[in-house]
Amino acid sequence: MSELLNGGQVVSEALLLLGVIDPGEGANATEAAAALAVINNRIGNMNTQRLYIPSVAQVTSALSSGTANYTCGSGGTFSSTRFIKIEDLGMTISVGGQILRFPIKLVSEKEYSQYIQKSAQKVIPDIGYYDYALPTATILLAPTPTFSGSANLEAFVWTPLPLFPDQTTNQTFPDGYSEAIVHMAALWLSPQYPSASVTDDLRQHAADAVAAIRALNASNAQMPTQEPPTQALNPIPPAQTPQQGEA
Repeated sequence: MSELLNGGQVVSEALLLLGVIDPGEGANATEAAAALAVINNRIGNMNTQRLYIPSVAQVTSALSSGTANYTCGSGGTFSSTRFIKIEDLGMTISVGGQILRFPIKLVSEKEYSQYIQKSAQKVIPDIGYYDYALPTATILLAPTPTFSGSANLEAFVWTPLPLFPDQTTNQTFPDGYSEAIVHMAALWLSPQYPSASVTDDLRQHAADAVAAIRALNASNAQMPTQEPPTQALNPIPPAQTPQQGEA
């Protein structure tokens, strides 16, 4: 199942949790726009951390014999999307009515630069390097794939959480994300409101919701949950307990 959520809902519910607005009341347009910018920035930060990524998508596109470089981004030759992260690369070829997949080793920039057979030709490339350039990134294969017939390049890529383009457009999130995003949004927005009430219950609710998401994603990805979260969760330091002798 999935959950629908729009920017206006997140802002209103977050400010309600902080006690900044009353039930049925909304933020004014200027406040709502500023709040949504903060929320989108934080979700963007979450998209750089694997344990917040709900799924990995399989993306395929036709390879051209004799072509080693494939772009990802607007007008890209492989994909119109610039991928945040590629986890795996492969090449598929149809042989005798069967689709055979051959892995392509993903390497670092250093490994790619030191590879001496870039100008060579081979049916199945040995390595692939994704340069993560902006606004258009490139997958560079070596040696250059050279084949007869048809073949596809296959990539397994992170599926990022959607951002909110405005206050009213609904975005689809996996189960559990709406509660986490609303409660985290309250923590993210609280520094902008001196009168905000950041309670221990609010902190705990946000932490529990995030922990559930991270545990599920870790299980699905078969990875440990110890990856430390960044400030995507909570920019507010824990409430300080007064020391003896302090007022």
